[in-house]
Amino acid sequence: MGMVMSSALIASLTATGGGPSLRVTADIAAKKGVGFNGLTHAGKGIYFATDSASGGLYRVDTNAKTIDLWFDDTASAPTKDSPIGVNGIKISK
Repeated sequence: MGMVMSSALIASLTATGGGPSLRVTADIAAKKGVGFNGLTHAGKGIYFATDSASGGLYRVDTNAKTIDLWFDDTASAPTKDSPIGVNGIKISK
């Protein structure tokens, strides 16, 4: 049995005087059940996204149209006392 896939849509929303505008950057196949809730741009079409249900950190490449689990550790995963794992991400320069 193969991996069940869903879709991850990367988009930007801009609000201007003429109203909101949505620009889709990429629509990439993602493993079913992954629910990104934090996303940050790292540059040149690379994003990092968090999934609080698994605690995983994913690398999203909009140029290659790939999503790969980049970091997975029990310290960022949900527990019985805290049902939400890593929640959000920010890159500081």
